[in-house]
Amino acid sequence: MTEVPEHLLQKAREARARLTGEGGDAPTDSGATSSAGSSVEKAPAAAPAPVAAAAPAVVEKAPEPVPPFVQAALDRKKVPSWAFFIVMLLPIWGFFYVGTLEAPAKGGVFEAGASVYGSCAGCHGAGGAGGTGRPLTGGEVIATFPDAASHVWWVVNGSPTNAGTPFGDPARAGGQRVALGFNGGGMPGFGDSLTAVEILEVVYYERVEHGGQDTGEPDLVALEELIEAGELFELPESFAEGTTIEEIQEFINKAIEELGL
Repeated sequence: MTEVPEHLLQKAREARARLTGEGGDAPTDSGATSSAGSSVEKAPAAAPAPVAAAAPAVVEKAPEPVPPFVQAALDRKKVPSWAFFIVMLLPIWGFFYVGTLEAPAKGGVFEAGASVYGSCAGCHGAGGAGGTGRPLTGGEVIATFPDAASHVWWVVNGSPTNAGTPFGDPARAGGQRVALGFNGGGMPGFGDSLTAVEILEVVYYERVEHGGQDTGEPDLVALEELIEAGELFELPESFAEGTTIEEIQEFINKAIEELGL
């Protein structure tokens, strides 16, 4: 058999490599390798890439429930922005509003009379319904003393000391009042213990509060005038016991004339 030359074999191998797609030259035989005078060492395999440690899984906490009172506050309707301007204007409005008000009268005749009546309440009752003394309410005081002068006279002098003595309006419905005497609960006179002004004040109070008399009546307006400017009418410091109804009426008449009532 004829020996094929080495260079032809090499060409055959190269052609086969091109047809099959194999890369690189085919290895030569051991003779060729040894003839090169050196041996080819195999390259060390690359070390495998380190595997990254897996990140710990994050567990999301469930949201805590909102307390009912907090939720109610969140759901509550908010104050509209324009309300803040209204609140800011309130002090200014209040200042002007107060400035338009009239100051109430201090120490009015009615209030002064109520203070004096405190010494009468022990007998006639705080509400004037009576007690050891006769009642003043229910029209009683006006029926007995239809005019302010006779009422003032009664407070100054008290009821008659002799039991059975009539006093007050003779035409009173149900008959004229009759004195009970001091042992029977008669009224003492206050001419020596109260000033003239204090007596006018308490009479004014009793007629308005317990008797229901209109404060615009001429005799009550006259009492106010005497209380506020009594010196103009030569009103005494006090009414002495024994002062008559006519003397008291004269002071009231002067005030009525002065006022043109």
